[in-house]
Amino acid sequence: MKPNANPAFPATRWTRVAASQRDDDPEARAALSDLCALYWFPVYAFIRGQGRSPEDAEDLTQSFFLRIIEKRVFDAADQARGKFRSFLLASLQHFLHNAHRHDMAECRAPQRAIAFDVMAADERYLAEPRDERSPEHLFDCRYVTALLDAAIAELREEWTESGQAAVFEALAAHLSGDELEKTTRTDLATRLGISVSEVKARRETLRRRLDAIITRRIEDTLHHPSEAEIKAERDALLKVVMRFSA
Repeated sequence: MKPNANPAFPATRWTRVAASQRDDDPEARAALSDLCALYWFPVYAFIRGQGRSPEDAEDLTQSFFLRIIEKRVFDAADQARGKFRSFLLASLQHFLHNAHRHDMAECRAPQRAIAFDVMAADERYLAEPRDERSPEHLFDCRYVTALLDAAIAELREEWTESGQAAVFEALAAHLSGDELEKTTRTDLATRLGISVSEVKARRETLRRRLDAIITRRIEDTLHHPSEAEIKAERDALLKVVMRFSA
C-alpha cells in the first residue's frame, strides 16, 4: 500500500513549532494552524462547559486560536511546552481567565482562525452524554477522540486511494478487541469475496497501520520526544479512554 501523499496531519511536528517560538517562521505557523484546526472541538466544548452560549463560545474559540497562531504565547507556557495537549489546555485556561476580566466585545474575533460550523459543533456538544467529571478530564477525552478520529480518517484515505475502501469499511468496526469470532470472520469473508484467512491478515495489517499512525500523531504533538516519552503519552491517553468508558 502506498503512503498517503496528502496526510491530514502535517509532517512538521510540534517540535518544529516550539523550536521556532522566537522566529517568524511561516512553516511553523502553518503547522501550528493545522494543529489548532485538528483540536478545535475540545476547546469549543470546554468553553461551552463554562456556561457560555454557542455564539460566545464560537467567538472565544476563534479569538483563542487567533491568539495562539498570531501571538507569541510560548514564552508563558514553558512548563507545558512538552505536550501540545498540556500547552493547549493551559493556554486556554489562561485566555478564559483574562476574558472574564474584559468586555465580551473585546473578545470577539475580527476574523476566523479556523473553519467550523457552529450549529453542527453545538449539536455535537449537546449530543454528548452529560458527565460530572472535571472539565479538564473531559477536555482530555475530547482531545483523545479528535486524535483517534483523525488517525482513522487518515487510514481510510490511504485504503481508499489504494482501491480498498470496501475492505476498510467492512473491517473498521473490528479493529479493536481480541480475535474475531468464527461467524464474524465468515460473514466478512463472504461480504468481501475473500478467504477467511485473508480477512484475518487484512485486519492485522489495518491494526498495525493504525497503531503506526497513532504513534506518529502522538509523536507530532510532543517536544523532542524519546521512545519512552511517546510510550508514556500513549499510556496516558489510553488511561483517559479507559476512564471515559468506565
